[in-house]
Amino acid sequence: MMAYHGWLESMLWELQRQFHAQEEQSLLREDTNATSSISYDLDTPRPLGYFRQAFVTDLLSLLTDKLHTFWKISQNFAVTGSGTTIASLLPASLAEATEIQERQMDIDQMLANTINVASWLLLNALVPGSLPESVTKQHTDDQFVQWPPINSAAQWNVMFSSIKLLRNSIKALIDCQLARHHLQPLFELCTTVRLKCLGMLVERGKEAIIALGTHENWRVDLIADVPRTALPDRFEAELNELLPDMKCILSYGNFPGETDLFVREKWRHMITDLFTVLLLGFRDCCDHLLKLKTQKSRQNQQKKISTQSTSSTIKSIQRPTTLSADTSLISNGSIELEENNEMKNIQKQTISQEQLSRRFLTVIANIEFLLNHSLSSICRRLGDNGLKFSEQVFKHTKDKLVIYRSSILSHYIKNKSTQIHSIIEYANYQHLPDDDDVSEFVKELMLCTVFVQSEMASYCYKFIQQVLGDLVKVALEHLFNVLARVDFSSSNHSTQVIVDLTAFEEAFQGFVTTDMSNALKSIRARLMNRLDNGIFKNALLNFRSRMALTLDSLHQCQTNLNDNNEDGGGGTSAGGGGDNNNNNLT
Repeated sequence: MMAYHGWLESMLWELQRQFHAQEEQSLLREDTNATSSISYDLDTPRPLGYFRQAFVTDLLSLLTDKLHTFWKISQNFAVTGSGTTIASLLPASLAEATEIQERQMDIDQMLANTINVASWLLLNALVPGSLPESVTKQHTDDQFVQWPPINSAAQWNVMFSSIKLLRNSIKALIDCQLARHHLQPLFELCTTVRLKCLGMLVERGKEAIIALGTHENWRVDLIADVPRTALPDRFEAELNELLPDMKCILSYGNFPGETDLFVREKWRHMITDLFTVLLLGFRDCCDHLLKLKTQKSRQNQQKKISTQSTSSTIKSIQRPTTLSADTSLISNGSIELEENNEMKNIQKQTISQEQLSRRFLTVIANIEFLLNHSLSSICRRLGDNGLKFSEQVFKHTKDKLVIYRSSILSHYIKNKSTQIHSIIEYANYQHLPDDDDVSEFVKELMLCTVFVQSEMASYCYKFIQQVLGDLVKVALEHLFNVLARVDFSSSNHSTQVIVDLTAFEEAFQGFVTTDMSNALKSIRARLMNRLDNGIFKNALLNFRSRMALTLDSLHQCQTNLNDNNEDGGGGTSAGGGGDNNNNNLT
């Protein structure tokens, strides 16, 4: 029995050395062929990881076959000893019972040693570098080899196929009447490989989801019930391709006593976090498309450079930049413009900002579709394919996507705020309108707002109220800064300011808050003693006549938004989750 046990362990070590040498030779031939114009490899080329997979297959086949034989012989030996062949001899005395018990303990120890060695060899091949230090120190004569690194795709193929091999081997050994305590190392190895495969599956899936951005053409299907590009559908299709592999890994009825990965709380949290990360690959794909992370790092570098220059030049503290800080968030290129090409670059930058604005809205529309239509069905399918606690994945993913949607909306508002700033910067009360009318910057603000309104209407109508409200607030704050530099000693200047503020409040009455209205009234009240009432009335009449269509558009927008809110058709908060009917998985 001891000789058989020793021979079997030697065979396991020999298999490792044999296949390790073959894999190294195969990789060496590939490197030689890659660097030489002449191919010296006359053998059939093997895929990467082939010999490692063959090692796992042969080792488990050898272990299953020989342990079956070993167990049969050992059970006969444990009862009868080496001097008789009577298979059913019962102990006649306490001494014989003790002897049988000692024999069984010796057999159990040999079985444990053999199965432990096989498990460590497999673990070293499947997850290189994961062997405990205590294990490597125990085997100084038969060293564990260092398997050469292979790419993630080959590693996945080896790992995933090993799950089925391990399950079949364990099931066969259980059928041979080996007890669970004998096979515990193989049980634990199978669980380890399943968990490792699950992490690799999520990593592969996330990479594939991010790569979907290469096919994005930004064409929005406005005829569909919910406007979106093809990206959400591609995202869902990519997830569907992962379901069979996921179901195979998470299933636990393939042999008696297979571990349910959701039994332990630590594993349960890890798995739900993994699938949350997988679904949030859609967010990372959008980030990659919008290049937000690149722009954020560029902004941090600019802040660092600005801080360094501040320490060397005190004057820079007295004159902080206003426009460049916001522009750096949404600019695709460098914000430094050469003087001789300044106008041309500004035009290019404006075009890129308009394109980026639409891309922000497109991403928001895609996220809205995901939140209100796809996410719940995706999580249900995950649950149907073995993912327990899929409702937690749904909730965590939804919360993260809502936060991300709010951040994209903030980027869009910042983008449009730069246009608001540039419009108000041209406010000039040194040159008043030739006829009685409001200042041009007020009209420009109205047209800019109507453009934002029409731009958002096709993509994400429910957020118009919030966006226009924020833009009106930005415009008013910037306008107050401009008015602080105006000389109000002149009656004409005071009258023009009152005209502009009145027209501003009338145009944006649906978006002006109580605090804004009180601030406007306070400024007008201080200037009323210098008001030319005739100019004031004529200017407002001309304003209402010439800007009638724009005023109607703004007022109609507010009326529609109010009607939708009263009907419960949609909120204005970026933190809302969308359609309440789709907030749950059931």
